[in-house]
Amino acid sequence: MGETAINLLAIAIFTITMTALSTPFTGISPLVPTAITILCLGLYGLDNAYREGKGGAAIVNWIESKLPKHKEKQARILYHEAGHFLVAHLLGIKVVGYNLKSRAGVEVDTAPTTAEVPLNILERYCTVWMAGIAAEEYIYQEANGGDDDLFKLRAAIAHTANPDLEERWAKVRARNLIRVNATAFAALVSKMQEQSTVEACYAAIDVLAIREL
Repeated sequence: MGETAINLLAIAIFTITMTALSTPFTGISPLVPTAITILCLGLYGLDNAYREGKGGAAIVNWIESKLPKHKEKQARILYHEAGHFLVAHLLGIKVVGYNLKSRAGVEVDTAPTTAEVPLNILERYCTVWMAGIAAEEYIYQEANGGDDDLFKLRAAIAHTANPDLEERWAKVRARNLIRVNATAFAALVSKMQEQSTVEACYAAIDVLAIREL
């Protein structure tokens, strides 16, 4: 059973339980919770059989979208991915796409994965990988995401003389680029929130960018 299905069933069970408990005080017939149970289970079965759970997912997403924690999570994702986008573009790494929904991410040209890559090129990609974490810390003073980014970075720098130092410097470089380009970062966040094209995002950065630190 998927996470969405579990969430939907939990909501249904909670609603039914509260309805049943309140019947002595509201005068509602005990048959009402039973009818609700049958209806919910029937809709759940039809949704999974004919729509692959998409209806339930839509309901759960709508409910979650009204919660403050969900809004903060979405904002963090936006800032995180904008950090990757901004730093990649400033460092001359082509961004080919981005997504802020189910599997959020910024897609760039193929990143280096071998020890033969020149160190200066590797450092650029390391800075991009750390930029999401740096962006979250810039806005919220701490980061909740970035595990995949750290995994990629650490795999790429494992062969270097001092991986821990490389990781720290990558975050410092990313943070400095975001800080110096705070206005461009804010403009990019607005464009990405509007689901603008990559080219429109480029333009928003280029008008305000300071590439040299």
